[in-house]
Amino acid sequence: MNRSYRLTNEDIIFLINEIVKDSLLKTKLKEKSCLNEDDLIELWDLCTDAVCLEFDENYEPTQKGLFIEDLIDKFYELGENYDPEKQYKK
Repeated sequence: MNRSYRLTNEDIIFLINEIVKDSLLKTKLKEKSCLNEDDLIELWDLCTDAVCLEFDENYEPTQKGLFIEDLIDKFYELGENYDPEKQYKK
């Protein structure tokens, strides 16, 4: 299966509304600017912190938790293939 690790509009809206508090990073996401390696690390860190709170009473991830887990996978993959000349979103 060929999987895309680009951020979708849904990803960006979720990050802006639910995860990111930093105004500069929010602006980069809103403008669909190129994310640098530090941005990817920050987003990964924020998501790994947020996912810890998204489990139900049976310790199963909630829908929001599953969405955050998918974002974490995307940031990991983007970081592994980081190329400063390449824009991840257009």
